[in-house]
Amino acid sequence: MLRMLVRYVATLNRGRLILWCYFIWYMVVLVRYFDPNPRLWLTSLGLALIQAGVPADTRATYLKAINASLNACMPLKFTDGLGGALAGRPIAIRYVDNRALGKASDKQ
Repeated sequence: MLRMLVRYVATLNRGRLILWCYFIWYMVVLVRYFDPNPRLWLTSLGLALIQAGVPADTRATYLKAINASLNACMPLKFTDGLGGALAGRPIAIRYVDNRALGKASDKQ
């Protein structure tokens, strides 16, 4: 079995050998860092469903606003104390859509 594997690898051209290396690296990373927590997968699914009904221009506007707000925080210095306090904890930033609130106050 091992001889067949060695013989197969020896006959591979450079391109296929590189692809096999990438595949092996991907599998190692997947096994090492895969998180089977359903909460993670359900959150990702929920985000995908939320974005499905939103027009592209609205998504682009929100993306620009979110990136601008995060860039305003840069460069954030992570000291040992701050890194230790944040390690293993999720960071959630809440963005509130208050466009409807402005329209309601204009009608009054």
